[in-house]
Amino acid sequence: MFCIIIIIHAVPADCTLDTNVSEIRVSNDGSALFIPNRGHDTVATFELADDGTLLPKERYATKHIPQAIELTPDGALETKLIIILWPGLIRSLIVIDRNA
Repeated sequence: MFCIIIIIHAVPADCTLDTNVSEIRVSNDGSALFIPNRGHDTVATFELADDGTLLPKERYATKHIPQAIELTPDGALETKLIIILWPGLIRSLIVIDRNA
């Protein structure tokens, strides 16, 4: 049985938009967690500490609904986050460099 340990918001606490998380991704090295927020149109990033604690880092604005994300593997650490956007029927991609 699972029990809630902590609740961390993927959008700002004062956000009044109707938002939904589309998926959750963890980097291959386990150091980062990514959460696309539909409605708020952002991707929230968190650091995963060695003790399992989630530390909020930043939110990247996507300007349109983040449909899905994928991390590009490049050795031990993924550095680019590919976000598939879905503004209506037009789909597009944006790429965010975590190390920039």
